[in-house]
Amino acid sequence: FVHYVFDLGNGPSLMKGNSDKPLNDNQWHNVVVSRDANNVHTLKIDSRTVTQHSNGARNLDLKGELYIGGVTKSMYSNLPKLIASRDGYQGCLASVDLNGRLPDLIADALHRVGQVERGCDGPSTTCTEESCYHQGVCLQQWEGFTCDCSMTSYGGAFCNDRK
Repeated sequence: FVHYVFDLGNGPSLMKGNSDKPLNDNQWHNVVVSRDANNVHTLKIDSRTVTQHSNGARNLDLKGELYIGGVTKSMYSNLPKLIASRDGYQGCLASVDLNGRLPDLIADALHRVGQVERGCDGPSTTCTEESCYHQGVCLQQWEGFTCDCSMTSYGGAFCNDRK
């Protein structure tokens, strides 16, 4: 799921996307984050939209660095508590549009952490109907998949070990 956290001077606010399907399905998704002149923030994922009004300042100071995908571990303590994930982004980005400007995320980067490269091969292994046994639910991960066996009487990596 996509969570959008912003702070306009009166503390961080969180918006959660209301996508009706998982976003880790090996399909492209369109994510748009915007704010209008009336301080209405919009988070749109594919065709589903969430809006929220903010009472903070109208001017947004963007003089600092912009981090896309995550931050280094040394910066975790500076993040708002509303940002629960420390995993960073795993996946592919077709493009990023910053107010009409399309930055080159590799050439323009001040710091690169992790495996950032041009092109996208996608996950190494994808879920199939046969991935998990005994009606276990296959959960797609970037590096393969895991099986959720919680609704079965089996355990193990593939739900094939009797509990």
